[in-house]
Amino acid sequence: TTGTITATLDTSAIADLHDNTNGLQNLSRAHNLTFSIADASVSAAQLNALDAKTTVVIPVASTTITGTYADIVALYASNGVSGLGNEAIAPTQTLTAAQANAINALTTGIITETVTGDMASLAALTLNLDSNGAQVVDNNNNAVQNAYTIAPTDTTASAAALSALITKTSVDIDTSNITTVTGTLAEVDALYAGSGHANLGGEAITISDTGSLDADAFQRIN
Repeated sequence: TTGTITATLDTSAIADLHDNTNGLQNLSRAHNLTFSIADASVSAAQLNALDAKTTVVIPVASTTITGTYADIVALYASNGVSGLGNEAIAPTQTLTAAQANAINALTTGIITETVTGDMASLAALTLNLDSNGAQVVDNNNNAVQNAYTIAPTDTTASAAALSALITKTSVDIDTSNITTVTGTLAEVDALYAGSGHANLGGEAITISDTGSLDADAFQRIN
């Protein structure tokens, strides 16, 4: 027919709706098709393809969205899907800090991917906040951060900046590239005494304090 088809589909499985042979993405144009997505995980590219083939809003109950940065951003910008905003997102490409922040603003769920950059750009990473700007927490009121894998490209980094970066991810910061850590004795002591970092221990340390130093703190970082 050359007319518009109006129908309610009896499946919510992405394997049926986006089947390579008979999937809706193969339709030549959009129709008034009512269906929902119930898969736990679905790719943004698949949802975008289905969105283009129906004039009816698609309810999505998935708990994880995967895909490229471009596909994810396009999906969340569409008015053709509903139910998104609290699911985990697993991009399939390494992100810049700016890209990570853009995706972070789309959901209160956890984002899992590698974020690349130097300390200056990584410092701009945002916390995992809800729509009211409050920190997302678990049932025990503990902060829930995104699972960013981060290895700063700098060879020199301040202890204060590293400590701040640690708060942005639930994954230990890989400090393999850093050969010198700078800062006050208190800042350096807090960094090395704390957790959230990996591969610290063989780098040079430059203390910026003048005058007398806390002997105990000095011994701890020595």
